[in-house]
Amino acid sequence: MKINPTKEDEWLMYDFSMQVGDSIELFNPISPYTFIAGFYELDSIVLRPLEDLQMYRHFYLSPTNSNTQSDEYPIWVESVGSLSLINGPASTPDFNGGGQLSCYFKDGESRYFNSDSIQSCDQQNFQR
Repeated sequence: MKINPTKEDEWLMYDFSMQVGDSIELFNPISPYTFIAGFYELDSIVLRPLEDLQMYRHFYLSPTNSNTQSDEYPIWVESVGSLSLINGPASTPDFNGGGQLSCYFKDGESRYFNSDSIQSCDQQNFQR
C-alpha cells in the first residue's frame, strides 16, 4: 500500500493490525517478485515462540479468488516481517526459490533462527 502518493519509495509492506478474514493489496517493491502482487486474505494467525522465547503472531496469507497476479503464500511474523525476502511481503518462503529467512537479530540478540536452512546463526558471520 502506498503511504504517500507523492513519493515513489514509501510503501507500507506489512499490516500487523489485520484480523483473520481481512484482505490487503500487496506490492513487492525492489524485489525479484512481481511488483503488483494483487489481493491477499489473512487465513490464520498462530502464536509461536521465537528465539527470545516470547510468543509472536505468525500471519498466514493466501491470494484471493480475484488475484490473477500471483500464486504465492506469504507468512509474516510480528516484529520480523516476511519469512521470505524483507521487501517481498507477498512472497512464499522457499529456501530453494526466492528466499527464506534464516536468521534475524534485533538489538544484537537472535530473534529468529530457521534450522532447516542453516546450522547456526552467529551475528558475527552476518555483520558487514
